[in-house]
Amino acid sequence: MHIVILGGTNDHNGILSDFTKKRIEKCYEMLDNDQNDIYVHFSGGFNEKFNSTNISHSKLCINYFNQINKLNIKINKQMHEKNNNTIHEAIHFGEYFANNNLNIKLITNDWHINRVKYLFEKTFEYYNILNYEFISIKSDIKNEILIEDEASKVKVLTEKPYGLWKEWLVKNYYDKFLHLRLINKNDNDGKTIVTMRNENNEFFFNNEKFEWESFKPIFYSKYFSNEISPFFICLNDEVLGFVGCKTVEKNVNDIGIMFFKEFQNRGLGKISLNKFLKIYDENYYKENKVIVSKILKSNIGSYKIFIANHFKLDENKTTDDTYYLTY
Repeated sequence: MHIVILGGTNDHNGILSDFTKKRIEKCYEMLDNDQNDIYVHFSGGFNEKFNSTNISHSKLCINYFNQINKLNIKINKQMHEKNNNTIHEAIHFGEYFANNNLNIKLITNDWHINRVKYLFEKTFEYYNILNYEFISIKSDIKNEILIEDEASKVKVLTEKPYGLWKEWLVKNYYDKFLHLRLINKNDNDGKTIVTMRNENNEFFFNNEKFEWESFKPIFYSKYFSNEISPFFICLNDEVLGFVGCKTVEKNVNDIGIMFFKEFQNRGLGKISLNKFLKIYDENYYKENKVIVSKILKSNIGSYKIFIANHFKLDENKTTDDTYYLTY
């Protein structure tokens, strides 16, 4: 069995905070001398925010464990001194326990548990770790400021990931689990398209909103008459967005990509377009079908996504309002 005590904080004298001590005490309560092969993992290194001493936070936690270990319970102690925040921990322990079959127990406090669950469920899913559980320590007194701060952090991580977490999602989680599926010629897929389009109408040259009955003829007659098939962008079984091409003349196809509002600004565009271009390279490039992209200059996010996927700006066809890109 593996027990992971997630890192907390200590003061400049190396004294652990009360909530950190409770994590270690909870671990001690879970142990007994009859268990074999118990590995306890202490997490945390050095950081001005939570540990400004010259002793790692992991070592300070081990020292405290040794103080309270009155029964001298034998465990295998492991230090993870490069973890300086919960994101580091989720990524690190995901890699560390990859394909592990032993039970893993992760200990933290109730105010912290939602962020821990969100991050670790993603990394453990990616690394095929199935046998784990979260241990949440109930607080004696509710700290509303702390609870609100944690809720805000979870909201940002899920809706607008940034930095290392966004980079990990794009390179790992999205790359593994995000896929494209062909759009079917049926009302259900058509209604999904029109709903998504209406959410993003400001990015279209024709920015009016459509009702399904008026959009239905467009969907059935135009979406399936183009040279390159349209696709939904899916994460597992959930439709997040759309990518497709409009044939503007023989062998010239104007590509568009869009997402439901709730999935925008999450780093999904770059990897989604990359996956579509792999399909294009395998199935359409040999047929000499060219992809171009006309993007409103107000839509700088899309412009960056296409440039990152090796589209080139055609300055001769670019106008005051529109970028013209070629692949």
